[in-house]
Amino acid sequence: MNKKLILTEDQYDRLIQFINETPYDKVVNQVIKIGDIIRVEYKNSVNNFKVIDATGGQIQMDNIDSGSANINYRYFISSTSLHGSDLQIRRVHKIKEKENLADIKSWKQLDVKDIKNIEVLRDGTVIDSVDNLENSTTNDKTKVDNKQGEEHTEDFRAKVDDTVTMFLNQVKDGKGLDINLASGNVIHMCCDTRHGNDFIFTILGKAPIEELNDWDTLSISLKGEAKNSDEDLYSLNSEFIKTSDGGKTLDIMFQGISGKDFKEIVVRGVNDVKSITTCGEEPQEKGDEEKDGETIEDIRGDAEKMMKAILSDPLMKQAFYKKPSLWNLIVAAATGKNARGTGIGPALNIISQYSELKKQKKLGDNGRNFKGGKRAKFEVMYEEVVINPTGDPNDLMRLIPGKIYDAEVNVYRLGGPDDMVLTNKVLGISITVLNQYRDLEDTFEVKIRKSIKGRKTQEITGSEKTAILKFINELGSGYVNQTKTEPKTK
Repeated sequence: MNKKLILTEDQYDRLIQFINETPYDKVVNQVIKIGDIIRVEYKNSVNNFKVIDATGGQIQMDNIDSGSANINYRYFISSTSLHGSDLQIRRVHKIKEKENLADIKSWKQLDVKDIKNIEVLRDGTVIDSVDNLENSTTNDKTKVDNKQGEEHTEDFRAKVDDTVTMFLNQVKDGKGLDINLASGNVIHMCCDTRHGNDFIFTILGKAPIEELNDWDTLSISLKGEAKNSDEDLYSLNSEFIKTSDGGKTLDIMFQGISGKDFKEIVVRGVNDVKSITTCGEEPQEKGDEEKDGETIEDIRGDAEKMMKAILSDPLMKQAFYKKPSLWNLIVAAATGKNARGTGIGPALNIISQYSELKKQKKLGDNGRNFKGGKRAKFEVMYEEVVINPTGDPNDLMRLIPGKIYDAEVNVYRLGGPDDMVLTNKVLGISITVLNQYRDLEDTFEVKIRKSIKGRKTQEITGSEKTAILKFINELGSGYVNQTKTEPKTK
């Protein structure tokens, strides 16, 4: 006997929707296009967003709900933003925070709980929707609590906690990072910039994972306060550190950045991550003596640079000749007679402080306002600065008057330049401060140099330009004007 199944129109629509449902990450990576409408239902509200950019699993969208309090906000989500029924987003006010529209990292991060439904509409028709929000990923192996990983759960949690703690407690500007892979390969990285729990790295040498070499910088954002023992760092960072082999190794998610392009890159099969004393530090050969992470050759090299700095400056030369015991310690370290460099630390401090003051003095009264190791905000005065020496759009650098930028004030490094230099690794520029401009307060003439990936900057015609910059007085930043009574606070 043949039986027929009779469906109501509502039941049919629900059945078609179920058939059309797709895992969240696949929807973001393969379905969503510019111009689509993303409809998000959570709690008792429905919000509609128009997609303005969809590249490599990165979505930017504007709220289009008439009368909504969020109508002036722009939002960002990625293929890894959904966790169960919780959606992690970033947003920025398009009017009040327009200077941050191009800097997604600066957008405020929000966690939207209890997402009920996510749909994609094109030309007014639902073309896809996200399936089971409690299990919305195409790669279930990344879940620690799957059957394969149950026996490794506690070890994995501890490994994640240790890794995040290492990042938060040890990784700083100028520090190196070694990522040891299960394959036996090592990825050497340098931390160029750290803002709170946001880290920006560059690859040292060539990475064994070819995709990493395609990007100017790599960033990672972590959560938590390592000193707070009550925090569950494993749960807080489950978005960024996962596993695909039952907890034996880590999968760490970085974001590759080159100009305006960015992409999430997962480094899989990580055995452990270690902080290295300095960027570019090579693994020690067996038998090498060390002192606080430095080999004997490092100490000799530092001592030789100290001698050169002292002998090239008449005032320093005179000062150290009056301290023969300290001078003799430096000479002994440079010649290998004081192999461990005992007692030369105070001399290095004197040289560093003197060199920093000398750099500041060259810039007049405002020179002392620069604070090494911190980021200083500035704006371009009078005219736009455009540097594009190759003609390639990827090499274009533009600084626009009225927009706020920032760069790190370089700290004095032994043997380094005598000029006041600031760097912004994301923009790929270095700024050499030449002099105070027309005695205008906080305003300087500078030379801006754009680095081109894989090329020596000085070999490329047009990679440098002079400009006038006004630095912003801000407590705790890389530029603080002590003569002003009410600097801005961060």
